[in-house]
Amino acid sequence: METMNSSSPEWSLVTGVGARPIAVASVLWTYSRIFNIKELYLLPSEKTLCHAENLRKVAMLLFGDIEVAIEAVDETDLGAIASKVEDLIRKIKNKGYRVAIDVTAGRKTMSLAFYKAGVLGGADLITYLYLRETYFENVLFPLIPKHLTRLVKLHGRLDY
Repeated sequence: METMNSSSPEWSLVTGVGARPIAVASVLWTYSRIFNIKELYLLPSEKTLCHAENLRKVAMLLFGDIEVAIEAVDETDLGAIASKVEDLIRKIKNKGYRVAIDVTAGRKTMSLAFYKAGVLGGADLITYLYLRETYFENVLFPLIPKHLTRLVKLHGRLDY
C-alpha cells in the first residue's frame, strides 16, 4: 500500500460516528496517510452528534481543504441508514470521486447498514480499522504499536 501523491485518485469517505470518537479520529488519520480524501461524510446518531463537530475539526487538520458534511441517522433503523448511504454513494460517484466506506465506528446496526449499502451501492472500498488489543481502544492510532493495528479491506480494493 502506497501513500497518496498529487496524482492519486480523489476520494470521498463515509463513516459513522459512535460513542468513541477516537475510533473515527484514528480512521481519519489512517486514511489521511493513504488516500487523497476530498470529502468526508460523518453520520452520527442523535446521541453522538455532539462528537461530529470536533471530528470535522480533526478532518480539517488532517486533510486541509476538505468538505465535511454531518448528517444524523437513526442508529436503530438499518433500512433508513442503508438508503441514506446508498444515496450518498450515488451523489459522490456523480461528482467523479471514488467512494470509501468505513464501518469501524458506531453501533453494530450502523456498521451492518453501511456495509450493505456499500456493497449494493457500488462503493469502491469498504474498510474496518482492526485493533488487536482492546487495551488501546482509547488511544489515537499513531500512538498504538503498528503491529497491533491493520486497515482491513472488507470489500473492494485497497491498492488504488
